[in-house]
Amino acid sequence: VARLWDGLEDRVVEEGGELWPLRNALHSLLWSHSQGYVYHVKAIGGVHVTRAHADDPNGLTPMRVLDADEQRRALQFVLEAFDSSVLADFPKELLDKAIPERHWDWGTTFNPGVARFNYPLHDIMTGLRTLILDFTFLPERLARIRDNAFRTDDANPFTLAELYSGFTDKIFENVMSGSVPADSFQRALQIEYVNRLIVHATGSLSVSNRLIDGWTGGDPVGIHPSPSRAVPGVTEARTQAFSELQRIHQAI
Repeated sequence: VARLWDGLEDRVVEEGGELWPLRNALHSLLWSHSQGYVYHVKAIGGVHVTRAHADDPNGLTPMRVLDADEQRRALQFVLEAFDSSVLADFPKELLDKAIPERHWDWGTTFNPGVARFNYPLHDIMTGLRTLILDFTFLPERLARIRDNAFRTDDANPFTLAELYSGFTDKIFENVMSGSVPADSFQRALQIEYVNRLIVHATGSLSVSNRLIDGWTGGDPVGIHPSPSRAVPGVTEARTQAFSELQRIHQAI
């Protein structure tokens, strides 16, 4: 995706043609970029699955916990999605040209006539990042990380504490070091993360039921998912979330 930003306009807009295809191209590339991180989330708390039968000649079993170091490498990769430099190569000059298509036909997409006229980059980026957050903190994944720590023979298994502290250290990196957030993208991300920690720690339905501005004026990938619900049965996740809220509060 980083390589595709350069020369994007020349590739998607005909000479003298309308500029609205740029908006679709920006959507597609930002979405593809975020999906690269989502695919790696599966390795966090991951389990190798095979169709092994009893007495497999290679000693295979239907399930085997992913090595802790593999899970840690996956976590570090996923956290790159929340780095303040993630948009360093984004062609800002195209934002003045990324208008919506306003003539509906079978070849148009993204709800023409409904979308905000200016490209909602902040809403799009926040929506995509919170999507990664919600995939990572699915209740089933949290329960699997807790159980895997017991099942594995790793001397230093991957734990829920590593997961929560890793996200806090990345998303609040500036605040933890005594400086202000890097930019408005980071501030928006911090709000979304704290909302989710509150839900994890308290099970507050008043927070978990609140949608953060559903559709962003017709741009679907800008949806802000509602914060994940409380984690039933994974009490360790609740205590970890509360601990992270305390850390963030002290740093602020």
